[in-house]
Amino acid sequence: MPESDRELIQGCLAGDKKAWDLFVGRFSNLIYWSVQKTLEKSPFGSKKDVRDDVFQEIFRRILENRELEKLRDIRNLRQFLVLISMHDALDKIKSIRSQEARYVS
Repeated sequence: MPESDRELIQGCLAGDKKAWDLFVGRFSNLIYWSVQKTLEKSPFGSKKDVRDDVFQEIFRRILENRELEKLRDIRNLRQFLVLISMHDALDKIKSIRSQEARYVS
């Protein structure tokens, strides 16, 4: 079982399910906090379903798009995950606003 973040990332990139499960467990709180902080300044901040959708989407994106390959320095892992989380939350806000604008028109 990977102990260091470096080993964990290597396991995730190699497709190791146990490493992925450990990654999700290790970083879920950080990612959820980041999503919540980003959304709380928007009209969707109190909507748990929006937070949960973004949270799930982040992990899907990290896994399917092999986002961890883009990480250049393991020491920046937490920053990297916070940035991904913030960007995905902001993208969700834009998407919802765009959908709402289409219904109003």
